[in-house]
Amino acid sequence: MKGNIFMNKNSLILTTMVLIFLGTSCSKKNENSKNIESTSDLVISVAGAATDEAVESITESGSNSSSVPMNPSDLKPQSLVITKSCSNTDGTHASVDISYSGNDSLTFNRGSGTPSVTVNATISKTGSENRVWSPAQCDMTNTFAQINWANSGAGSNLTLNVSLNRTINRDKTITLTRLSGSTITKNATDNVIVTGTRTITWAAPTLDNNTNYVSRLKTIISSVTRSRHFTRPSGAVVDLTSTVTVENATPLLVTVVRDNNSSTKALVSKTINSGVVKVAEVDGSYSACTFSNVKYEFGSNQDKCVPTSGSITCEKFSSADSIDPSTTLLINFGQSTTSGVSISVDNAEAEDYSDFNSKGCDLESAS
Repeated sequence: MKGNIFMNKNSLILTTMVLIFLGTSCSKKNENSKNIESTSDLVISVAGAATDEAVESITESGSNSSSVPMNPSDLKPQSLVITKSCSNTDGTHASVDISYSGNDSLTFNRGSGTPSVTVNATISKTGSENRVWSPAQCDMTNTFAQINWANSGAGSNLTLNVSLNRTINRDKTITLTRLSGSTITKNATDNVIVTGTRTITWAAPTLDNNTNYVSRLKTIISSVTRSRHFTRPSGAVVDLTSTVTVENATPLLVTVVRDNNSSTKALVSKTINSGVVKVAEVDGSYSACTFSNVKYEFGSNQDKCVPTSGSITCEKFSSADSIDPSTTLLINFGQSTTSGVSISVDNAEAEDYSDFNSKGCDLESAS
């Protein structure tokens, strides 16, 4: 059957995290191009896999027939074909097997007027996974786990274990419009394979009597392998394979807020309060990214692709025995820059980060 996905369309498009450092004259063009490549390389190697894992993990919650795994919002509703089956053999666990495939295209914009960035993307994806909910029952059709998220009392002490195997392919055309009005256009491709497990546990919901908003805290741990093959706008080809973990000692703690006044219990915000995502590379190096109050808001006029506040601090270590990091990145949100996001490398002056991981556009999809 086809997924009925009511969410933004931009997730999983720009995991290459293109950084645009704006120039105003032709004499600076070559220098700026080098800066784009070198900084983009750095961000991908230090923060790319960690930020991707965080956003995918906090979205890994859909349980009903209109919820689809693997951050599907970069595909339009009619394009993703999904099959599901649910078994409940022991009476306490609902085990859902899912497979899906689809492709689509879209346009993503960052900024208005000049300067600005426009990305035209074509995305295809396939995947299969097993999702075990406990305690839970299957629905009457044995298709999905029956959890009424609109009920403020549902989901208390609920656990979801996910085993996944996902493939996403993207082709992108990236156009930068400079202050002068001139444009630069480049092409890029990206292929990502994600396999592994994630575990999510919910605490009891709380009700704010002043706003009538319902909040849930969920705890996330994970262990996945991310393999990535991509071509940069410059034409350079890059292959990366990483083991990404969120450990019990430093899980992602996420607060999800919904409007109890609306009939649909509309999503208000998602905040990664704290947590550390570690990324180990095949060469023995690793990075650790610490999340602090990274908040996504979902008002009607809100840019849902980028956090509105909070920060991510990532440290890169050359080996497992290293004490001091070789590189430190600080990404701040809610900044007075063109994109609202800034990045500082090794305590240098912060610069505009024109396209932070737009997977955030998918966060409206799940609990």
